Amino acid sequence: MKNFPEIPAPLLWAMAGIFVLLLLASATTITLTRLRPERDFTELRQRVRSWWAMVAVFAVAIGLDRRLSFFFLGFVSFLAL
Repeated sequence: MKNFPEIPAPLLWAMAGIFVLLLLASATTITLTRLRPERDFTELRQRVRSWWAMVAVFAVAIGLDRRLSFFFLGFVSFLAL
């Protein structure tokens, strides 16, 4: 079984910061939905969920293999193009 690569501390701090920001975005979305039930926040909820999915997949790719993370970054860049 292959050992997991060692992830540099700055990258871990950056990922932790991104997860904290996503938690804040999720909490804000929930709060807005409860404070203003007459408004439609569907698009905001979908955007936050999309970011959760992208960050989760990228975190897994970084944690598994460096080549996989480069492939994933290239694939996402191609999709963004």
